[in-house]
Amino acid sequence: MRWLLSLLLYSGIVFSTPTTLSQITGSPFQDPMETMRIVEKTQSGIISNFAIDIQENDVRYLFSLINPTTNTITQLEYRALDGQLIKQNVSLYTPNQGSKIAAIEFIFKNNLSFSELVELAIKNNSVHLLRAELDHDLGISYLELKLIDNNGQYRLAFDVEKLRPLPLLKWY
Repeated sequence: MRWLLSLLLYSGIVFSTPTTLSQITGSPFQDPMETMRIVEKTQSGIISNFAIDIQENDVRYLFSLINPTTNTITQLEYRALDGQLIKQNVSLYTPNQGSKIAAIEFIFKNNLSFSELVELAIKNNSVHLLRAELDHDLGISYLELKLIDNNGQYRLAFDVEKLRPLPLLKWY
């Protein structure tokens, strides 16, 4: 039974990949990297999470920013079609974001930006970004990326401190 359920879930992911790719590339959306740079210029804090949310024909860019000086997390939702801000919510961050704080402090201390890290991680690749999230585990600050290309979706990790991919952390 578990095998059958796994097969059904896997086949759903495989069949949804061309749809996801065509939705991202087939419409005149604002480039998510451009939106990311605008967020970095207009909002306080460091982006800790980016995701593309696709529901039917509605595509949105979701961001979370952590500001360690004010202990706040800001969640933003932008319309992908024109980059317009739809929702904004600011709250105190909870201890479960603690693993991200080490990565954010490193980025802030070294005058880096989330968008620069994403660009370094995906440069020279013909991929589309679906999700990017900062994390810190086992003493390593890294950016976990979910990408899609013509072969399907996959994930990889990028070492924030050494500015290079973590070769053992790439999975499909």
